[in-house]
Amino acid sequence: MDGWTIDITNTKFTCAQTGTYIIEFSASATSTGGSRHIAMRLVKDTLGNSTFNEIKGSQIYSDFQSTSSIFNITRYVITKVNNTDVIKVQVAGNHTSVKLTTGDINNISDEPTSVQISIHKNK
Repeated sequence: MDGWTIDITNTKFTCAQTGTYIIEFSASATSTGGSRHIAMRLVKDTLGNSTFNEIKGSQIYSDFQSTSSIFNITRYVITKVNNTDVIKVQVAGNHTSVKLTTGDINNISDEPTSVQISIHKNK
């Protein structure tokens, strides 16, 4: 993520160099109580006013059965990003029991939850 500024207090990524980027993002989720849904997308603020719009082609939606297992969801997108654009990941579930997890079923309550993101400049 060389060339990007990361604000860990609000998980925003600010671009320092205009270019075309390959952005991959993934999350692990768990839930209880039957069939659940999870959606994830990348959004971008191009105006610097905290108005985020979906990056076309970045949304992913999936159904999963909630058991004691973990469901992984991954997506990548190739997009143009300008200097000072801000990127963030949005994740939503269809029920309050849908929770992000570490990907380790043995440590669900012991580890911080996260979404992983990888940003590579396309040369």
